[in-house]
Amino acid sequence: MDYFNKNNFSSIYPPARENIYENKYIYEPTNYSNSNTYYTTQFQKPTYNGLYQNRIEESLNTSNSSLLNEALELIKKSVMDELNDELFYSALLNQAIEQEDKDIIMSIRDDEIKHNKLLRDVYYSLTGTTLPQPRQMTDAEAMTYIENLKKAFMGESEAANKYRKILTAMPDMKNMLIILEILVDELRHADKYNYLITKNKISKLAP
Repeated sequence: MDYFNKNNFSSIYPPARENIYENKYIYEPTNYSNSNTYYTTQFQKPTYNGLYQNRIEESLNTSNSSLLNEALELIKKSVMDELNDELFYSALLNQAIEQEDKDIIMSIRDDEIKHNKLLRDVYYSLTGTTLPQPRQMTDAEAMTYIENLKKAFMGESEAANKYRKILTAMPDMKNMLIILEILVDELRHADKYNYLITKNKISKLAP
């Protein structure tokens, strides 16, 4: 006994009015253990017509281009602040007393030098332009060691958020992995500065 007769389907259910989607139906017989035959409907993924597809692609391309331009500006600013960063790390190292502090700060400084080179490579791969060497430096503020550690901690936290934005705009896997590596380093740096802040606060409170 036929529970569903595909020959009568069109008379019972008239075809739907065409819209921006092009829905296709495929009816395939499915045989079970008994003699009855059922028909199943497989719905294919709807496809947009040319007009709407072009509009969607244009919107996506515009959005991606805007994100990429913003990411390039963030990369450029990070690279051009290189000398200011060097001045800041020099001040931190001069203020640090214990060797452990100096070793941690120097390891972070070395990572930042590596990041600077990686960011220059990413910028060149995306634009074909080599960023110039920075020439100006701002004077370092007269701050205590603890204050500078707090400033460094906040800077690393803000940098992690910045690289998160840059990561989402990268158009290829190679540059995404580079930015991801930098992002993870910045999070580790924040943890290290947090450790130094806590350690030095406890030391000041100790008799």
